[in-house]
Amino acid sequence: MRLIVCLALLAASLRPQSYDFAEADRILATAQQQLDVPISITLTQGGRTVFQKTYGNTTVNQPYAIASASKWLSAAVVMSVVDEGRLSLDDKISQYLPYFTGAKANITIRKAFSHTAGFPAESALSGETPCLNDRTTTLDACARAIAQIPLTSAPGTQFAYGSLSIQVTGRVLEVATGRPFAQLFRERLANPLGLTSTLAALPGRDANPLVAGGYASSNADYTRFLTMILNRGVFEGRRVLSAASVIEMQKDQTGGATIFYSPYQFFESLRPGVGQTRYGIGEWLERTEAGSAREVGSQGAFAFSPWVDLDRNLTGVVALQDRLQNFEAYYFPLREAIRRAVPVANLTSRGVVNAASFAMGPLAPGELITLFGSNLGPPSLVQAPSISLPLELAGTKVLLDGVAVPILYTSAGQVTALVPRQTLGKTSLQVEVEYLSQKSGSVVLPVEDAAPGIFAGIADRGVAVLWGTGAPLDHRGLQVTIGGRPAPVLYAGPAPGMVEGVFQLNASIPPGSDATSEVVVRYGNIASPPVRLLN
Repeated sequence: MRLIVCLALLAASLRPQSYDFAEADRILATAQQQLDVPISITLTQGGRTVFQKTYGNTTVNQPYAIASASKWLSAAVVMSVVDEGRLSLDDKISQYLPYFTGAKANITIRKAFSHTAGFPAESALSGETPCLNDRTTTLDACARAIAQIPLTSAPGTQFAYGSLSIQVTGRVLEVATGRPFAQLFRERLANPLGLTSTLAALPGRDANPLVAGGYASSNADYTRFLTMILNRGVFEGRRVLSAASVIEMQKDQTGGATIFYSPYQFFESLRPGVGQTRYGIGEWLERTEAGSAREVGSQGAFAFSPWVDLDRNLTGVVALQDRLQNFEAYYFPLREAIRRAVPVANLTSRGVVNAASFAMGPLAPGELITLFGSNLGPPSLVQAPSISLPLELAGTKVLLDGVAVPILYTSAGQVTALVPRQTLGKTSLQVEVEYLSQKSGSVVLPVEDAAPGIFAGIADRGVAVLWGTGAPLDHRGLQVTIGGRPAPVLYAGPAPGMVEGVFQLNASIPPGSDATSEVVVRYGNIASPPVRLLN
């Protein structure tokens, strides 16, 4: 009977994670036909591509002018210099550029990169500040020209989305490091991430790159950058940014400033409230919960649209070249379709049960537990390859008080894991599931010395042979009743040849009872749900 008796175990094999993106596909196909521009999309989850498609004549390696999607990349360059200790976000730009005087002397790098420095909402597209489009000048000369522009508000009081203060920050980085900005980008991001189609300065603009909006990049390249962001600064095993820097970028940096100008104010009819979206360092906080960013992004004026969904462990890039106002009518429904297609992992307290009896109750050291929910693992059942259980299986981890524990099998709706012996003595445990780095909600459950449940049992020549889980670690103190009558225990201990956590209990069938009688295992005042023996 062995493992078959244990769980009737599980013959499915691993398949790649898959979702139904038919609705998203239809939206993009319609956008391509109606806008008459090529489009590509890449969605990854936990570093694995879950949807990628092109519409029209393009590839995911096709470079585009990405406009304000540049800000996210430039922000990462800033944070790499912060990581080195060469500057702080709260340094005043006047420490590096003494020609910023008066009220401008108090502008910090944090305010400069979160559009709260007090400058007008000007960009290269508006043409109001000539140096932003001047290929013949330098970043230093442009910063000096911007220093002469009057502020429209006191630093920190208004949010006005634009390019001026970010351009100035590019020059601050040059002074702090002694390197040209475009070189910093290559060294800090392009080389470690393997960005082969991304340029911080287009040909002829190396001396005065447009820091807030002058990059070219591709779908594939930007996806690599977002993978690093989702992994809190790590890409393919190499740390590019500190986790603290990535987290700081995703915090609201506007400090409650009044939103004077946001490009999203023009799209309130498509998505009410979008005009009040707040800003971090180089990225929009597209959705927040309890003050924490859950989705962040950095769309560009030419509709290049990258984002990260932290709840779904998802990165997305939609690459095209059009006006943002033409694409948003498709983009907002697209994002909603993707949210519907990729559920957020969910776990409830009623979904944590004894793996044998499926009864709710306390956890016990050495017990196999089954967790029910949604999006907890891969769509098809995957079981451990041997009786030596891994701490991660097909991208799934079960965490007890934040520590990964052995897993027997995993699937989207059901995971079985072992409560380790080391939890003995604890009074409660926080339980959560992590799939492809995406965590479910957590529940806290009490811990007892034992919580017995029975997988199955057989009658063999007057002896009941039971297999279960949730016994005390020393297997002492277990009592058996068959047909309501005490049944003397002949053996109680680990089940030979089975996974850790499964016990075997042999008991004599008492007179007056038979193989059809109900069997109950007790430990103190905790009793297993009754089962009937198999003949």
